[in-house]
Amino acid sequence: MKKLDKLVFKSFIGPFFLTFCVVVFIFLLQFLLRHFEDIVGKGLGWSVYAQLLGYFSINMTPVSFPLAVLLSSLMTYGNLGEHSELTALKGAGISLTRTLVPMFFFSILLTLMAFLSNNYIVPKANLKAYSLLYDIKHKSPALNIKEGVFYNNIPGYQIKVNKKFSDGRSLKDVIIYNHSKRTGNTEVTLADSGQMYTIRNDRYLVMELFNGHHYSEQELKPIKRNISDRHKPSPYARNKFEHSKFVFSMASFDLKRTKEELFAGNRLMKDVEKLKKDVDSLEKDIKYAKYEAFKNLKAKFNYHLDDLEEPEELNPENYGRVPLSDSLKRSQELRRIQNSKKTTSFAKSVNVEQPKDSAALEQSKDSGKKIISSSRSSKAKLYSRAAGDVPESANKRLLKTKKLDKPENTFSILKDGPDSLLNGDFSNTRYMVSAVTNARFVKNHVMVTTSKLDVKKVELLRFKIQRYKIYAQAFSCMIMFLIGAPLGSIIKRGGFGFPVIVSIGFFIVYYVFMSIGEKWAKEELVTPFFGVWLANFVLLPFGLFFLRQARLDARVFETDFYSVIIDQLKSKILDKFKNPKRFVLFKR
Repeated sequence: MKKLDKLVFKSFIGPFFLTFCVVVFIFLLQFLLRHFEDIVGKGLGWSVYAQLLGYFSINMTPVSFPLAVLLSSLMTYGNLGEHSELTALKGAGISLTRTLVPMFFFSILLTLMAFLSNNYIVPKANLKAYSLLYDIKHKSPALNIKEGVFYNNIPGYQIKVNKKFSDGRSLKDVIIYNHSKRTGNTEVTLADSGQMYTIRNDRYLVMELFNGHHYSEQELKPIKRNISDRHKPSPYARNKFEHSKFVFSMASFDLKRTKEELFAGNRLMKDVEKLKKDVDSLEKDIKYAKYEAFKNLKAKFNYHLDDLEEPEELNPENYGRVPLSDSLKRSQELRRIQNSKKTTSFAKSVNVEQPKDSAALEQSKDSGKKIISSSRSSKAKLYSRAAGDVPESANKRLLKTKKLDKPENTFSILKDGPDSLLNGDFSNTRYMVSAVTNARFVKNHVMVTTSKLDVKKVELLRFKIQRYKIYAQAFSCMIMFLIGAPLGSIIKRGGFGFPVIVSIGFFIVYYVFMSIGEKWAKEELVTPFFGVWLANFVLLPFGLFFLRQARLDARVFETDFYSVIIDQLKSKILDKFKNPKRFVLFKR
């Protein structure tokens, strides 16, 4: 490694670790403020709080790495520019691009480290962090008996103290209700004074009471109680004491740990390989749910879906599912036989009057095809009647006609529309009832299936977003370096002043576009890949632009640069009004 690389690396590594710790600390403060009421006042030891903060410190690293790289690179190259070191390097014939080479390779190494951390370390830390946070939230608060308020956090007891002295032990006017037997307020203890303290490593709470009474209501056993004694009061006992001691177990105040395996199914606790398997499983479940819906609903469409084959993407053989024994995949010959059976059985159930005319009768015998077509078309006529294509006056006769060539009534689609089925006599027939029942079944089944699919799709999108986020957050370290290093050489200011403001501005832009991209991906406006990588796609042009301006030694953030441009523009505009024919805004 050359002296130049050592100089740049030493200037970068110190601010990087410092800014990384500061950023993690800021995010931890945000976490503590968000969960302050859930973790404070639970009587936990420092070891538990240290574990919680340690796990969540690792949880903050995916967001802390990019911001630390941006801020440290700004500070490093800003200090080099402020002390004219970059100018000296350029005077020695060393370009800015050459000074960025060591930090570029270090940013690549840091990107790889960030990916490994996000993929292997952070999921395990999330598992321990969120399981511990869940247990802390559900832990009972620490023992805190207040004056004049009933305290009920000790199971089976209600305790009220009218006055507590400053030593924290002495009590005045103590009332204790014993509900451990779950018989109501049958045991009450009143005392004039007392003391309260813990023993056995805070495992038990002891209350010594002085000058009091103990009241209890004794309930007779069912064997000794007669029917006539049902309405009589129970025996009542009162005991007076000068000194009495109550010992309460503090086991309910202990931190009970939940099994971490119960939280392992969350997407935040999984690496890329597990997320990929979960995504494949969810996609198969969605296809299988569609296949089941298609199979169950196809039986309700006896005609226009009878010869319809299932889509190829829903075929269980195409996504690893074993088809059921009652499969929809049937041969065309079996379909044709079943259709013929349906038509024959229906033709038998419908009576069609033969014409009385002998000529018409002889003609019907000779033309067997016409009779068969008439019997087969009766089924279509019946369903056309159900759809509103047959007049209401013909409902009672139900396809019985006196003359085939001259129907009695004609149907008008404007007069006898489909809505007339709900008011006519035909609505009481078994065909209409069967059609309505099938329609309701289809509607309910589609609604239930749609709701299940919506839940699975949302879960699928979240798993895809988390999978792509592991890569995107690691690659953002490279984007932040491309922004911070050239920008620091342009502004030529170090320290925690101006670089912090610029870093916060770019980080806000990064966070806003990252949130917008995830929201669009969850709403299926964009693909999960594009939604997660949206922030990197937006900031990458800024990094390339600042790199170009830094190589050209452009004065982007100097007011003199913009004032000169504004003065030139003003002079050209004034020249236009004075000499409009000679006006040229920009020279080619």
